[in-house]
Amino acid sequence: LYENDVHCSIDGYTKLAGLRDAIAKADTCYVGIVSCGDFAAGADVGKNSQGKYIVDILRSVGYDAITLGNHELDYGVPHIKDIMQQAGAPVVCSNLFDMEGNQIFPSYTIHQYGSKRVAFAGALTPQTMQIEMSAFYDLVQQAVDEARAKGADYVIMLSHLGERPASRIDSHELISKTNGIDALLDAHTHSTVPCVYVENKDGKQIPITQTGIHFANIGKLIITTGGKVSVQLIPVEEITYTSPRVTATT
Repeated sequence: LYENDVHCSIDGYTKLAGLRDAIAKADTCYVGIVSCGDFAAGADVGKNSQGKYIVDILRSVGYDAITLGNHELDYGVPHIKDIMQQAGAPVVCSNLFDMEGNQIFPSYTIHQYGSKRVAFAGALTPQTMQIEMSAFYDLVQQAVDEARAKGADYVIMLSHLGERPASRIDSHELISKTNGIDALLDAHTHSTVPCVYVENKDGKQIPITQTGIHFANIGKLIITTGGKVSVQLIPVEEITYTSPRVTATT
């Protein structure tokens, strides 16, 4: 399950966790949750705690991987680096560096689901940090290749890039310039994209999706036992199951 650009819409987290729990109890599949960023800013609950209350909720929900959005950096890189240590999930971002040129978060994480290993790689809109386009694509490709070399059966890109003209480097261009990505979960432009296919560097059609904004939808990516990858959006208003597991101190 995936979300993006929640912008402090905290009510949706209960339904997100509830949907995860319902799937886990009723189905034979493995299930996890990832975020494509812009969760910590956008309302007073985020501003008043500089994102900490939202990170508390992320920890309570239980994520498999998180990438950052540009608005996470509204509070400054040192602060977000500090509070994300409390998120209880790997934070991935292939193109965020400190002033000394050191990468702040790992480019990817690999999660084991049964016999399969799924890598979640992260990429943040380069407007946040000046970088040449070719260097950006190289960083992402390096992360994908390394994840594959370490045994990932699938690579899912958590992308806070969006679509042009809002982004100088957009998610469609990222797919066209790389290979080895099985699906791209997008963010940043607040678009509702159930699924579009973009041809990668090898001529393979790769699905791109985006859930909208403020938990309008929750995304569901499915990898079948035969290796087929598909995505769909579930309107949050249609989800009635709730979970008592989601709590946060505010």
